[in-house]
Amino acid sequence: MYDEAMSFCKAYHDTFSALYKLDSFDETVIDKIFQDIKINLIETKVCTPSNILYIIPEIVRFRCQYFKSYWFLFKKVYDEYQPGKLIINSDPFQYLMFKEYGIPCNEEVIEECKDLTMDVYEKCTINRAIMENDLQTFIKFTELEDFDENQTLHSIFYPRSMTLLELCCYHGSVDCFKLLISKFGLDITENCFGLSFLSGKPDIVNECLKYTNLKDPFLNDDRIKYAMVSHNIDFVSFLMNECNIHTILINCTRYNNIQAFLMYLDQTKSINKCFVESPAFNLLPLCEYLLSKGADINAKNELGETCLFSAANYGNAELIEFLISHGADVNARNDNKCTPLFEAANKNNKEAIECLIAHGADVNAINSLGDNPLFYLLASHNKELALEIAEIFISNGIDFNKKNEKGMNAFHQAAYISNKNALELFILHGADFASKSSDGKTALHYAAVSNARESYEFLISHDIDVNAKDKDGNTAIHYITLENHRGFYPWETSPNIQKTFGYLVSHGADINAKNNKGKTALQMARDQKNTFMENILKSLGAE
Repeated sequence: MYDEAMSFCKAYHDTFSALYKLDSFDETVIDKIFQDIKINLIETKVCTPSNILYIIPEIVRFRCQYFKSYWFLFKKVYDEYQPGKLIINSDPFQYLMFKEYGIPCNEEVIEECKDLTMDVYEKCTINRAIMENDLQTFIKFTELEDFDENQTLHSIFYPRSMTLLELCCYHGSVDCFKLLISKFGLDITENCFGLSFLSGKPDIVNECLKYTNLKDPFLNDDRIKYAMVSHNIDFVSFLMNECNIHTILINCTRYNNIQAFLMYLDQTKSINKCFVESPAFNLLPLCEYLLSKGADINAKNELGETCLFSAANYGNAELIEFLISHGADVNARNDNKCTPLFEAANKNNKEAIECLIAHGADVNAINSLGDNPLFYLLASHNKELALEIAEIFISNGIDFNKKNEKGMNAFHQAAYISNKNALELFILHGADFASKSSDGKTALHYAAVSNARESYEFLISHDIDVNAKDKDGNTAIHYITLENHRGFYPWETSPNIQKTFGYLVSHGADINAKNNKGKTALQMARDQKNTFMENILKSLGAE
């Protein structure tokens, strides 16, 4: 089965393997990978440019010594395709996009990355000595009077904080690794073995293996992740044969390791299990092949999800059409009673949503928490696209006034996440503006809970009751005080608190309103010993 399937998966495998194994600063090497990505992934619609731009920063967490090369590749893709809104879960990449393209960036990220260097580490640092396996420089650090061989190192590039020995494993610094063991007698940690896969240096891998517990399921889940990222099939094969690991397939798809996926298929013959996850690779021939080998179109994984969930998650309308045409249940339920439409909504996959609805997906399906797909849609990052999709749902009859088990509806959710345009859309289509949750909260309460300025300004401009009370008699003013005490947001570091209170008070909010226990917001602040909040409330007339 392996050889058969690899014959039509080779371009995918070769391209992603080269991407994950990039170990050169040579522009011709980087350009070759870029061309392969264009031809084998983007032009074939296996991946969108946005997919690639999400994957590259993820790889850098595990191969930060080649940050400069990956950034160069990232720029080539971005400059070529100029995609719209991106999801980038990497502070360094967010910062560089801000610096080079003016794309807005969180102030905390800007501050954290202000000293960012393309060389990853500054010269004359112990991190750099380890990265370059510069033994002579490293020895000088170890001879300093205040040298701590047990210190933990942190970086915005690392997947986690690491000890000196772990960092040697991560970077493949054989000489520094051996020195730490011989000179200081450091114990090899359980994390060292997995991290050693990232560099793949046999001296380190073999030494770590001597001290490794291969039966620990928690550690093995981490190890299989690093083995998958390495795209070294020998490491994956070793773990599969020696350890009891339950996360093989999810890590194959997460790190684009189709070779490991096909090896698992070949060894286990778990056709249904592999078929359910196969749409994640976005390769129609792979799904066709598994069906031809007898896969059940509605087989489920351990979460109760069918292949259509995975296809909806990744948004391939052609693949969704194919699966439905072969009998995939468009309204199948997983263990949480979600349908594939929930998956597509959660990822803002517009084409997938339109395709599913066209084939009979129930827009008013309810999951185990009482949510419909609109709740999942509004929780997404891309507010503009979410708004477009919300209109599709509304035009197809979704009940946006439907409340979940907490009594919260889509209007409340839009207020909570500060999506003013969604609030406008719901009002335009007749949303119940004054609706309350099961505990009596209005949309204004939810806006106050999350300090959603756009929401509370919009709601007040539409004459929402600024003094509305929940079942405990708490107003929005009370909620701001409560959430500050719970640490929901760091008011002390933000000037927004005074503006928020001031805005509410200037529009009629009673700063001395009492709840059912007779408590004002000021009394709450005093009970909490929150002098910061107490002083602000007093400055606005609280008594």
